[in-house]
Amino acid sequence: MPIVLIRHGQTDWNIDRRLQGATDIPLNDTGRGQALEAAHNLRTFAEDRGESFTWDAVVTSPLSRAVETGQIIADALSLEIGGVYAGLAERSFRSLEGTKSNPEIWAAVVAETLDIEPMADFLARTDAALMQVEADYPQQNIIVVAHGMLIGATLQARTGGELLIPVNGAVIELPVHLSA
Repeated sequence: MPIVLIRHGQTDWNIDRRLQGATDIPLNDTGRGQALEAAHNLRTFAEDRGESFTWDAVVTSPLSRAVETGQIIADALSLEIGGVYAGLAERSFRSLEGTKSNPEIWAAVVAETLDIEPMADFLARTDAALMQVEADYPQQNIIVVAHGMLIGATLQARTGGELLIPVNGAVIELPVHLSA
């Protein structure tokens, strides 16, 4: 059963290339449109798997940009929000939140030379949250609405690839369940 990760829709801080992290920044109108587009892509995803495939639940990070994206998707797919998981919150960039990203800042984030949530702690928190989602929805098809760094770091940890941050509204199937 798939778990699909969705990056929340666009915010004004995304446009300004500001580090959001745990700061609760709302969606903008473009972000709401991206959430509707993600719902369309999820409907196509389900149709491609056959008539018997259905989505069972939408779960989200507690940050409003993810909750609103999740609610838009849930409404479009006639689903309920199944739960909000604190462990799915974006990586905390602490005092850097609100700072405009640039190559130097990004290199320091990747190298962890600044006062930010350590990647090991972040991955442990997000892995525990994803495992809890799996435990709460066994053998179900789950949509998880979360954040760019969470999705990129999770995929990097599972595939050994580069840390790539998906675009807002991206629909990404999780390659392997954590409990497998």
